[in-house]
Amino acid sequence: MLEKLRLERTGVTNGRSNQIDGLRGAAIILVFLHHSGLNIPAWMEWGQMGVRLFFVLSGYLITLSLWRMAERCDGLGLGRAGEVGIFHLRRLARLMPAFLAALAFGALAGLEDVVAPFWWHVTFLSNVKMAMQGWFFGPTAHFWSLAMQEQFYLIWPLILFAVPRRWFPVAASGLILVGFGYRVWCMQAGVSDYWRWLMVPGSIDTFALGGFLAWMKAGPGLPAFPHHVGSRALLVVGVILLWVVNRGWLASAGAPWLASFGEVLEGGVGVVLVWMCAIGVGGLAGRVFSSSGLRFLGRISYGIFVYHLIVMFALEPLAAKFGIGPQMNVASWIVLSGMLTLGIAVASWYLLEKPVTEFAKKKIEQLIQTGGLEGSSDSPAPNIEFAPESASRRPSMPEGSGAAFPLLAKFARRTLKLCRVWIFRSRLREEF
Repeated sequence: MLEKLRLERTGVTNGRSNQIDGLRGAAIILVFLHHSGLNIPAWMEWGQMGVRLFFVLSGYLITLSLWRMAERCDGLGLGRAGEVGIFHLRRLARLMPAFLAALAFGALAGLEDVVAPFWWHVTFLSNVKMAMQGWFFGPTAHFWSLAMQEQFYLIWPLILFAVPRRWFPVAASGLILVGFGYRVWCMQAGVSDYWRWLMVPGSIDTFALGGFLAWMKAGPGLPAFPHHVGSRALLVVGVILLWVVNRGWLASAGAPWLASFGEVLEGGVGVVLVWMCAIGVGGLAGRVFSSSGLRFLGRISYGIFVYHLIVMFALEPLAAKFGIGPQMNVASWIVLSGMLTLGIAVASWYLLEKPVTEFAKKKIEQLIQTGGLEGSSDSPAPNIEFAPESASRRPSMPEGSGAAFPLLAKFARRTLKLCRVWIFRSRLREEF
């Protein structure tokens, strides 16, 4: 009974910390305020930290998901290609519905920066296009990070399946050095900041830090949070580090390696926060991240992220007629755009994202259980929890792509067909 109360207090249920959702909620608030036009001191400008948190969370959660999938698929005799196909089907089912709905909303609202680079968006190359042009696409400026995440999804399974799990810390350390070195090289070579910020190598160390945290959880286990130090003390240290970075002291020191190290520090603060929430920390921080409101925002954070800038750009001309906007009456603007974004995100979650994700999960599970992905229908599904004795085993590489790729191709064809219809209607409206 006492253990149950402790788990409820720290937000851990069914082996998973609800505080992770709360951390997502905090991250999306930082991103939203960064784009809202709120005039705050430079040292409190933490929008980039929100993005860093999402990258650390992606590295942590995707690494755990892929390893769990490998454990299960090995028991069913699936090939690695089939496993990768399943992973990408699930990612597309989670990402594409809200993403395409946001693009359709932007196109119907007549936002040029949604329609003109449309194919860059749907192929998840927005970051490349923005780096080539040296500017952000207004209402879709935030799509660079979504594109980067999708590119991370493409390369990360290859790394995890190629590297023995016992050697993963070495690989993660190497990737941290790659990210650090890439940023230093960009600054020394005079390469545009867009190429440094928007390309995967520039943030691969942040993803790798999250992956290392996942390796700790999957193998030796995450150590208990040092309560003798205190969550408040660690949060204070994190705030001080972010303050130093955001004040530009490291960047203005004249040494590129110091500026690059500042970004590693941001990722390090994200690791501490994810670590806290993954094991379920108590105290004030635990109560904040376990709050129902913040956890709900975390669950719908993807929809808020995808829609918020498009909503702001579409709403701004109308709101300006009433003296509300990012440059005037900012408080009312934040409330108005925030409530509209929240309403759209909630509707998207319950009417679009959740039904599509559950449908895709059910269909993929049917394929696996019936042997549709080269598994055996009479093979029992093994426990997908991590087995300590298999933690250091290098996965075999059996052949067989299964049925995942034909299903993926079918989904892609239908998506592209829908995109062509949207572009045609948008151009037709412009002509008439």
